Amino acid sequence: MENEELLEWETEERNYLGTRPNLKYVYPGLFVRALRRIHGYSRKELSEKLGNVGVEYVTSLEKGTLIIGKDLARKLAEIFETSAEIFI
Repeated sequence: MENEELLEWETEERNYLGTRPNLKYVYPGLFVRALRRIHGYSRKELSEKLGNVGVEYVTSLEKGTLIIGKDLARKLAEIFETSAEIFI
């Protein structure tokens, strides 16, 4: 019974990316990737919604190699219908 409870807990603790959240490795690009997948957008579709930026730009955002500024955070929040704060 104890093992079943542990398995149930581990399943519940998984997030959308398929891993357990570890706040040490959470950065705004992970939210971009997760929300893009939840909304069913490809990187190309998201790049078009952001104003025809390159697909590489979206990839860099998701990897965390580009910093998300206030204006971009607002645009992402509008696209994903969420708060801009999660991107900053």
